[in-house]
Amino acid sequence: MEKIILITDKPEQGKGLFSRVLSLDSLDLEALKDFEAVFIEAADAARVEDTVRGIKDHHDINVYLKPLFLLVKEQAKDERLAGLLDGTIVKGNTLEESIKAETGNIRGINKKIQDIAAAGHADDNSITTKILRYLFSRGRKLSPIRSVRSRFGYFFPALNAYHSKEDIQVFTLLDFMKKEQLLSGVFRDRIHLCNYCNSAFLNFRETCPLCKSADLIVNDLVHHFVCGYTGPETDFRQENRTVCPKCRTELKHIGVDFDRPSVVYECAECKEVFQEPAVDSLCIACGKTSSADDLVTEDIEEYDLTSLGRNAAFSGIDMLFVNILKKEVNVLSLDTFKEILNLEVLRIKRYKNVASSITALHMDNLDRIQTELGSKGQSVFMEIAKVIRGYVRETDVVTMTGNSLYLFLFIETPLENVQGVMDRLKKSVEKPLTDNLNFSPSIRTISLPVDGKADAAELINNLLKAR
Repeated sequence: MEKIILITDKPEQGKGLFSRVLSLDSLDLEALKDFEAVFIEAADAARVEDTVRGIKDHHDINVYLKPLFLLVKEQAKDERLAGLLDGTIVKGNTLEESIKAETGNIRGINKKIQDIAAAGHADDNSITTKILRYLFSRGRKLSPIRSVRSRFGYFFPALNAYHSKEDIQVFTLLDFMKKEQLLSGVFRDRIHLCNYCNSAFLNFRETCPLCKSADLIVNDLVHHFVCGYTGPETDFRQENRTVCPKCRTELKHIGVDFDRPSVVYECAECKEVFQEPAVDSLCIACGKTSSADDLVTEDIEEYDLTSLGRNAAFSGIDMLFVNILKKEVNVLSLDTFKEILNLEVLRIKRYKNVASSITALHMDNLDRIQTELGSKGQSVFMEIAKVIRGYVRETDVVTMTGNSLYLFLFIETPLENVQGVMDRLKKSVEKPLTDNLNFSPSIRTISLPVDGKADAAELINNLLKAR
């Protein structure tokens, strides 16, 4: 293997095995594009996980799909990291051989990444597309792991980069992908979650149907064969003997004199006696009680790519918002946008007293937003598209890269004017989302002046770095 890079918390100890060594403290993710595989080494597992998340969150397919390996001093199973990585290698005398052993795997992954990029839709970096591409490039299934460290009792390691293991939206996203026939699922388990906090850490208990107390006394129900009297065993107790309270006969042999056909409950709080207790659940996490019928139910499945999902890994996902926006606003291709931006740079160089600006509008988790909005998505996205159209003049130029990043070139508009406009646009876009979502959407805007000093590629790259 020729080009491998090490990211480490001790860059001064980097070995000659690696083509380049980067410090965790000053990591430039763009640099990863030029290497076949990335190896990470850090004493703090949380730093490793943060680094992996940062790589997976990158917009470029040549970064977020890059083969990732963890270097450790001794083998230790960490389920959270295992699903995010392509392997764990123990450092030692056989390090070079261990790395060489991964050569075939690494080149196989990189071949699939190149195939996806060659299809011409590599800039679609929605979470849904990233998941499909990850599964395709690794030839993996999306398998649930049972864990007491997850509030749901299960988690999907490969999704940890995009969702917190505490995020119920994981199930919403998987349901969406299955409904769209991008994934097929095989049933593994069914979980019940607290309807207040979605925790699976529940204590199911029998309760009094009258006062709901869980403090119940359970007695055997005794049936005397001869006289037919049936009652709690406490009614039959007389010191050390069992005597029928109706006919006063002493009962000696179970199955001959009497039997115990059932049990009877007595509430220690309200003294109610009953045979069919209610059942509720106490959430250990939030302390709320719920009836069994009110709990949230989720099926845990193991997912695999469908043929449609494999195609979508190449072509990307048609997002509803993108389709609506394209109808409302003249969205140009990125190449055309760059050509116009370069012309504007040249114009500003020639006529010094003009000023234009370029802005990036980034909407995180657009597919999650679409999934949660469900049937309301059409109207909400239409409202947002109209808001954006209201802020774009006929002379302005708009493009998009991926589904979540939109670039605006505001002709003859200085930076100080654009920043105020984008602040208002951001608030106007956020409002219909926050009114309809159970989470706060992340929408960011970054603006730079087009001053003739940087060309289109540099300006766009600076915007992407600044986001």
